[in-house]
Amino acid sequence: MPLATLPVYRGGFICPPSRLREGARGRDTLAVAVNISRDAHAWHPQPFSGDWRVLMRNYPDSRDAPGEMMLRPFEAVWWYQGI
Repeated sequence: MPLATLPVYRGGFICPPSRLREGARGRDTLAVAVNISRDAHAWHPQPFSGDWRVLMRNYPDSRDAPGEMMLRPFEAVWWYQGI
């Protein structure tokens, strides 16, 4: 599978994205989406809430917050949320 959703890093713990909504007050959250293919792929994660900011991306117009998107060839985005 060329599309990867990496585990979400949360204040010292690795959590799958499905556990994001459980909340961890006072901790930071990092979400990453990566397409390691020459083809575009749709990404349909579970809903993300709150304020996010982009830490790194290799396309200047990638989404400013994690959510449904069409990941372009070799697109990678890292988002950060301070809870």
